[in-house]
Amino acid sequence: MTKFTEKNEIEKQEKSSCLNFLIPALCTIIILAHFVSSFFPEARLWGINHLAYFPLEYAIVLTAFFFVFLIPGINSKILNLLRIPTDLIYKFTFGRSKKLWFFLFSLISFPLFWIFRTRTHFLGDGSHIIENLEKGAFFVKWTEPVETFIFIYLYKLLNPLLSLDAQTLYELVSCFYGAIFVFLIFLVVDFLGQDRWEKLFLFFFLLFMGSIQLFCGYAEHYSFTYILIIAFIFLSIKYLKGEGDPFFPLLFFALALFSHVSVSYLLPSIFLLYLLGCQKQKERSLFSRKEMWAFLFLVSVTVLFFLYMEKYSWTVGNKYVPLAGGDYYAPGYSLFSTAHILDILNQQLLISPVGVVVLISVWICTKAFYLKDKTSAFLFSTLILGLGFNSIMYPGLGMSRDWDMFSSTAIGYTILAGYLLLKYAKKRVDFKYLGSVLVITAFFCTLPWVLFNTSEQKGVERFRNLLDLDPKKSRNGHYILAVYFDRKGLSSQVEKENRDQAEKFPELALVNQGLKFFGESKKDEAFELCQEALKIEPNFAEAYLLLGRIYDSEGVHHLADKQFRVARDLKPGDGEVYVAMGSHYIITQEYDSAFYYYRKALFLNVRDKDVYNNMGNIYSSKTEWNEAIRSYEMALRIDSGFAEPHYGLGVVFLKQDKIDQSIAEFKKASEIKPDFALAHYHLAYLHAQKGEKYEAERALELYATYASDEKSVAELKELIQSLLKE
Repeated sequence: MTKFTEKNEIEKQEKSSCLNFLIPALCTIIILAHFVSSFFPEARLWGINHLAYFPLEYAIVLTAFFFVFLIPGINSKILNLLRIPTDLIYKFTFGRSKKLWFFLFSLISFPLFWIFRTRTHFLGDGSHIIENLEKGAFFVKWTEPVETFIFIYLYKLLNPLLSLDAQTLYELVSCFYGAIFVFLIFLVVDFLGQDRWEKLFLFFFLLFMGSIQLFCGYAEHYSFTYILIIAFIFLSIKYLKGEGDPFFPLLFFALALFSHVSVSYLLPSIFLLYLLGCQKQKERSLFSRKEMWAFLFLVSVTVLFFLYMEKYSWTVGNKYVPLAGGDYYAPGYSLFSTAHILDILNQQLLISPVGVVVLISVWICTKAFYLKDKTSAFLFSTLILGLGFNSIMYPGLGMSRDWDMFSSTAIGYTILAGYLLLKYAKKRVDFKYLGSVLVITAFFCTLPWVLFNTSEQKGVERFRNLLDLDPKKSRNGHYILAVYFDRKGLSSQVEKENRDQAEKFPELALVNQGLKFFGESKKDEAFELCQEALKIEPNFAEAYLLLGRIYDSEGVHHLADKQFRVARDLKPGDGEVYVAMGSHYIITQEYDSAFYYYRKALFLNVRDKDVYNNMGNIYSSKTEWNEAIRSYEMALRIDSGFAEPHYGLGVVFLKQDKIDQSIAEFKKASEIKPDFALAHYHLAYLHAQKGEKYEAERALELYATYASDEKSVAELKELIQSLLKE
């Protein structure tokens, strides 16, 4: 027995000494990698090359300053110097009245997030979100309904009261979420940590994840989802430790799921949580277990979610990275391509570099993750599911641009890394040294990432380098830059972006010229340019869309239909394709088909005034008045100077015998578009019906001026005279 105990103790010491060496070594490599990669800003090193956007002197000083912290002797002296302030921090946070101090320190974090807020909203969906809110176009995205609702109603409430513009609102809410993020970290740390060093280590270890950028005034739909996932994981850990109810983690998961659809990757971990929880109460009857009722709740949410997804399933299939061979926009980007594998690695090094370090170190030194422990098993499931999500989901313009979509995958494995290290803290690991090294490394990796996002100039510079990584996949990025420069009044930069697009995408230049010719009724020239574009790139969807429009204008609708279907097969996730198909079926008077494709376009977050107006017309023809009114109003939110929706509303109110409302809408249509003959026609008729002779005759005159059919003018004149006599 004594020999066995001695052998076990030796194995523990070997594992400990391995960690004591390996963790600092890997941290040193990461710090050096950040510095070295700064000399290659155009390489696929976007997860670590942030120092490239600062002066060389800054990079050298910062690297040397943090590198010194890794030297054991100096590290211990610095820790001694920091003992007094860390004691104070610990006393005021984890001492008495902990929740109160957690709350106060969380509030203090708010101005810090505000000071270091991002200035590069134009680089992502944030610009579209802000623009839509400022236009009054309050659209709920099916992929993130809960978070969209929050911003819409906050904007409706606060904009009139405080005159907050949409960008400021987004920045404030993002920073507020940051304060909640800090509060949740306090709760996690207080629950898992045992003593002062463990709690302080775990707090800063989690705080300095790269994902913290989400809370620096970041305008996107992921910040709220992120804190909901943290709450879900924290409450799950409490439940597995026997200190919580299973209902609450499931509730937060349900909120997260409908906050953003991407959270669905964690669904299997929920079932694992249920299975682990059921092991605790085998002696109780089936229906007296809280786990069973929580599980029924989970099943209900899951069924609702899949019914919800079924509605949009046609938009989901094209969101996965192809197994082998990409499409026109990313021909070399496949599941096992070098570019994709490097993107996954960069993603993890961006959102949680020290989490990666600890997990690698623990695996090398122990060959295990303590999976018999329920908490470790649950957190490990989030690690596997997160990596799977990172691997198979298509990252749009690139993970470098869409890092935020994958940011939540770091939460589970970073907490797992800290949890495992705390276990080793009791096994002769030099915890103070290792903890401080990890915290310093995390801070070193995250600081430049946050700082250069506070500068638009640095943001643009980095954005250009990212676009060059995958030129075709990043085509839309040049358009984003052109729009940004146009808003800044930098016409020379706009021209440069347009030239770059023309040089990199000659097929696009040809189709754009074709669109110009088509608008000038030079259909033959437009047709020839489309043919030239397809010779360069046979899978260029935009060329088929233009061909479809040309055929429709010539009345050759069966050929137009064929072109649109080819474009749809090439770009199944592009809403503009479905807009074109819907408009095609409007022309052919196949209104059910038009309605079907317009709805698909709207599900893909297309916001087109003509689509909403046409949808209103279709609803009106079906006598679905409420839906028609809603569609017309959506069109007017996009463009308040659009006459047709006012006319449509006038028709709807007329059919509902709301004469005064109908007249008001027809008047608005005629004021916006004075030559709108049909609006004048209805005004003449309605004023005559009310016995308003002057207004009726005035509207009749305007109708006679703009109407092309003299017979209809004569018929209207006769009708009005008969109404006025009555």
